[in-house]
Amino acid sequence: MSVPHELQIAAGLMQSQQLDGARKILKQFTKRNSKHADGWWMLGQVERALQQWPHAIDALQKAQALHPHPLAVTEFLAMTRLFSNQGRHVAPAIEEFSTVLGALPDAPQATALAVNLQTLALRTDRREAVLRAVEPFFNAKNPQGAERQRMAAGLCIAHFLQNNVAQTLAYAAETMALSHYAFDAAGKPVPGDYPFYQLYVEFIQALLAQRESHPALYAGAATGVMHAVGESHGLTPSQLVIGGRRVQSHLMMGAKAYAFTNAQGESWQFALRHIIQTLPKDEPIVAVFGEIDCRNNEGIMQQWAKQPDYAMEQHVAALVAAYVKFVKMAQLKRLAPTYIYGVPAPSRAAEAEIVQGRTAEDFTRMIAHYNACLAAQAQKQALPFIDIYAATLGADGWARDGVHIDKVHLTPTTVAEAFAAVIR
Repeated sequence: MSVPHELQIAAGLMQSQQLDGARKILKQFTKRNSKHADGWWMLGQVERALQQWPHAIDALQKAQALHPHPLAVTEFLAMTRLFSNQGRHVAPAIEEFSTVLGALPDAPQATALAVNLQTLALRTDRREAVLRAVEPFFNAKNPQGAERQRMAAGLCIAHFLQNNVAQTLAYAAETMALSHYAFDAAGKPVPGDYPFYQLYVEFIQALLAQRESHPALYAGAATGVMHAVGESHGLTPSQLVIGGRRVQSHLMMGAKAYAFTNAQGESWQFALRHIIQTLPKDEPIVAVFGEIDCRNNEGIMQQWAKQPDYAMEQHVAALVAAYVKFVKMAQLKRLAPTYIYGVPAPSRAAEAEIVQGRTAEDFTRMIAHYNACLAAQAQKQALPFIDIYAATLGADGWARDGVHIDKVHLTPTTVAEAFAAVIR
């Protein structure tokens, strides 16, 4: 079949990066030829290149429905949804990645598809998608190298969230055996998110060891459920029994409080609203996001070090106000309370990582300020507050001994005590 003249012209313009011209021709062509799959396919590519995400997705969906070889369009559509940073497109993107992965398990790009699916799912509390689509691929196709490390870690996390302890430990052991793909011989992290996944697995292993050594924290017949929604710190209370309720963790891997305060965080915002709105209205929620912004070598702390005149206290106050207000709006119409989790006092083990240009006193003072802002804003928004800072504070603004499971995360015992003091 010959290629229509208009599409030939559009293809030439696309090749020479004259995208506006190609877009004009393709829009006119598809208006006259609404059943022409390649016209919609090319228009979708142009709209994506121009970052016109809604138009790109619309065109690609039309191409997908008409195209004789829809899998290539489906993969491109899934990637477009991923790049759009629009949370409402995450669930369909996961399904599209799953469709292509299931149909083309031997394709060169199959491992990349599995990793993209896994990343989207763990960012948005869709662990079942990892177990349903990634795990069969992993077991059947036996990927190797760095991607095996990352996928094994993702499966470890997903099984932990499902409380499948034996599978969690098996995938953790495999991840640890591949740790050289995450950290080099000198212990420095390699490029990419491999170290990030590795640290998650090490943390999960420590949490499971705590379960063995402190079984009373997890024992007893729970008569209800409560939910911890957050990033890695939200995993610590997983399966604890607090006030007769067993805690279920819901992971938004890598989320930071400031993602809920600006337009660039739309995907995170949609995900948190979705999680909160789909949980039973009569079961309490704890929002666990603030702490990651106060790590001493990243985020706003790093920005503070780079800009000597950075108005840190004002920026923290504004960030916290916007974050807590977002949580307040997201949980409207719920019957059970939604708790704001504070910022714990920092571990002295992390003191050596304080960013250059700031002192230990700077760091500990700002942690205290951040927590005070969280407490004040929680009160303003009529949300109960878990003051984990007061529960962990020792001397000179640092945490007291024994409350941390590693340099960053708290022990389940510490979290259980702080929860129990507030949650009834």
